[in-house]
Amino acid sequence: MEYHYLLILVHRPWTSRRLHPFPLQGRGYRHARETCVNSACSIARCLAQFETQHGSRSLDVETLQILPSAALILIFSAVCDSSSGQSDVLTNLNTILRALDELSSTYDCARQHLDGLLHVQQRWYLSYRTGVAKRNSEASRGGAAGVEPHHKRQRVQL
Repeated sequence: MEYHYLLILVHRPWTSRRLHPFPLQGRGYRHARETCVNSACSIARCLAQFETQHGSRSLDVETLQILPSAALILIFSAVCDSSSGQSDVLTNLNTILRALDELSSTYDCARQHLDGLLHVQQRWYLSYRTGVAKRNSEASRGGAAGVEPHHKRQRVQL
């Protein structure tokens, strides 16, 4: 699990299309997203295997700290990606959220992580769906008349 967690930590900063350095370095944000999602799914599969052999209540606090990062990546993928592997992502997300729920009776931080993740999931879902609907309505009208295009801020080099 720690290997996959480290892959998430290393690749997560580069998952944003807007925050990826220019000129491109490495294989790009799609590779970073794919690596993070695959690692989060691997963490969930390891968790499911551990649950069948030992039960989720025997997880230690270190493993508990890995789960929110994996869940956050899976929430992002579930909300933003409409790929063919969506059911696998949702199944793995459900595995992690269920484990956090079961651990919440033992560890207070598990309940806090679960509440925070569910809040983020709800906000991202609403924000993403609102943005998609807004873009679709503007595209169907041929763009917003009289509105100047939004210009990106320049990144300051330190």
